[in-house]
Amino acid sequence: RHYGEEAGFVFDQPQYDTLVMSQKALRLSHNKLNNVADYFGFTFNHHRAFDDAFVTAKIFIELVKMSPDFH
Repeated sequence: RHYGEEAGFVFDQPQYDTLVMSQKALRLSHNKLNNVADYFGFTFNHHRAFDDAFVTAKIFIELVKMSPDFH
């Protein structure tokens, strides 16, 4: 974001980080993508761009459902 704004790009949309969200919502020893996916019962091919992005979106939806901030 910093370098984008230096280059004249505007970032005026809110940003949500699934890592931070999962750290607040879940009590896991490690909040790596595969651990959070396992928590929700999602299986995927880790380190494959599409699969990582798709499961991250699914995780985001589940975390939003759990968060009172989004209701």
